[in-house]
Amino acid sequence: MSLIPDVAFLNQLYRIANNLWWTWNPDAQELFERIDAARWRAVKRNPVALLRQVPPEHLASLREAPEFAAAVAKVTRRLNDYLDDKETRVAREYPQLMDKPVAYFSAEVGLHECLPVYSGGLGVLAGDHMKSASDVGLPLYGVTLLYREGYFQQQIDSAWQRERYPKLDVDQFPGHIVTGPDKRPVEVVVDVGRRPVKLHVWRANVGRNPLFLLDSDVPGNDHAARRLTTRLYGGDDHTRIAQEIILGIGGVRALRAMGLHPHGFHMNEGHCAFLALELARERMAQENIPFQEALNWVRDRALFTTHTPVQAGHDRFSAEIVEDYLAQIRHDVKLSPQEFMAVGKIDPRSQHERFCMTVVAIKSAKRINAVSALHGQVSRAMWKDMWPGKTEEQVPIGHVTNGIHLPTWTAPKARKVLENALGADFWKRQDDQALFAKLDDVPDEVLWSMRNQLRREAIEDLRQRTANGLLYRGDGDSAVSEALGMLDPGALTIGFARRFATYKRAALLFQEIGQATRIFGDPSRPVQVIFAGKAHPKDDAGKHEMQRILHIAEDGRFKGKVIFIDDYEMALARILVRGADVWLNNPRRPREASGTSGQKVIAHGTLNCSILDGWWAEATNGQNGFDIGDAREVQDPIEQDRVDSHALYSVLLGKLIPEFFDRDERGIPRKWVARMRNSMKTNLPRYNTDRMVLDYVKQFYAPMAGER
Repeated sequence: MSLIPDVAFLNQLYRIANNLWWTWNPDAQELFERIDAARWRAVKRNPVALLRQVPPEHLASLREAPEFAAAVAKVTRRLNDYLDDKETRVAREYPQLMDKPVAYFSAEVGLHECLPVYSGGLGVLAGDHMKSASDVGLPLYGVTLLYREGYFQQQIDSAWQRERYPKLDVDQFPGHIVTGPDKRPVEVVVDVGRRPVKLHVWRANVGRNPLFLLDSDVPGNDHAARRLTTRLYGGDDHTRIAQEIILGIGGVRALRAMGLHPHGFHMNEGHCAFLALELARERMAQENIPFQEALNWVRDRALFTTHTPVQAGHDRFSAEIVEDYLAQIRHDVKLSPQEFMAVGKIDPRSQHERFCMTVVAIKSAKRINAVSALHGQVSRAMWKDMWPGKTEEQVPIGHVTNGIHLPTWTAPKARKVLENALGADFWKRQDDQALFAKLDDVPDEVLWSMRNQLRREAIEDLRQRTANGLLYRGDGDSAVSEALGMLDPGALTIGFARRFATYKRAALLFQEIGQATRIFGDPSRPVQVIFAGKAHPKDDAGKHEMQRILHIAEDGRFKGKVIFIDDYEMALARILVRGADVWLNNPRRPREASGTSGQKVIAHGTLNCSILDGWWAEATNGQNGFDIGDAREVQDPIEQDRVDSHALYSVLLGKLIPEFFDRDERGIPRKWVARMRNSMKTNLPRYNTDRMVLDYVKQFYAPMAGER
């Protein structure tokens, strides 16, 4: 037997590895796990890193194994068939878009944990958007930054969050650097802070579409310039505006350098709004027209999606910073400093208003949307002053409610249940409400068995993950042994995993310790809750909220029943959304623009228990989950917390916990399973990104293409 793997065999493996299509195809993931399961986990499930670290003789032996070689051939055929499919949803229903791609700009894109250029919901939503764009056949170019240190890894030290920033190994990047005809890296230059900064472009394939990542760690840049794209949301206002210049202006220039000319530009949040200035500059140079006329041309081609329902969350910069960093583009678009500042102000005459990226985006896009119906109401009220003379109802901000990429987030066991009930090709019909009515034919026993299996599997994964972390840190045998025995596979398991911001109120469950003790202290009805999440490195209030949870977890009344799992990222999220029986969501209404973590649990029969905020406000029907309170909003946050905690205790103790433990003679909680089925039937076809992307196509992308 040859010790050198066959070239064609290796090429097949690398072709699969270099298309992130594998992240939502279990057969492809299983293929790489079979190569070396331990190493696969160690490299954070990065198939490129795996293939480069596995000894050649091992790959050669796998090539000689008929079963493995057949599996490689099968996955290769599936990838080829996927990429070659000309009868996609968009090709059939919107053929005019097939030669009119959209450029989708986002400061973060969460596709998989092996590419850590995301921090949370905004990035994961962007990654899911890209995956579904590929699935439905929408031509789309993703644009973001290549953060060499990404977002941080979390460690809990004496009940306090610490941040680590491991460096991304670009030699094991699941993609490649973009080169030109001369085989040299494509290079673009942007002016940042009155100096030119060179950028290279990396490409990751996301099914049919590319994601381009801009990188300032380029020879010829000084040390400070090379560090500009190091950390996601890192540094101060100077770093933030520099990154946003690179993303917006550099992103457009990168597309042009690669010969790409999209017909539409989608700004996912305001971080990328400078793309409008670059497009206007281009148009002014080409047509010799004034700035406002050029900006009107841009508006016809731009869509802006806002995700932030509070003013403090929108990026704002002082006049000094704006002039320091944007003097060249200001000069290029022939505006005075005062005229340029006015582009980012609600009131152009104001001497005190700062330059706001969201205002730039709103002024640069004819089409604007929020990410849930309630968020649309909040956004119209928030930005109504930009349309003097219009009532809130007349403000032209619509909404497309967020969804999740169902194939990415659905566990294999749940996949089988869904495919058995709906057909193996139901993935192409995810927005077909009538199709999901077939879930009525799935026996209670099947759904409840699935729920129990998923909980047990998740607990085993969490035990092993925690024990491995303790071993890595050098903790003693007793700590490792305790980790391997944590959590009860038969207990009602509540999940709470999201960014630790104070408005999300992670500790609301413990607002009244006496009530919390009732919930967790009944041995005949065991309940446990699993927390996970990161606080922004500069958010000490969020860190204190996390510290409170960590202290509660050590309280004798709750020890072993309240668990915090550190270093929340996509791999951990996939475990938690399948393991929980209940997904708890209790933000201060209306602070949650949409929220998508609760959508990821639906396919697993997990029920949402939520405040009427974000997507849940339009999803609930009273029988597909549990509502916490009503839609009242109390201005005093202390009183709001009191009211909402009482509502939470009422639903937990009066309805949720009794229904979970009310079992018939066969051990099945019939009322609970009825809610599971109702949730899956009503919410799966509505809250997926195939439906979401097709909404964007119908409402925005197709009209943008048709108007020119």
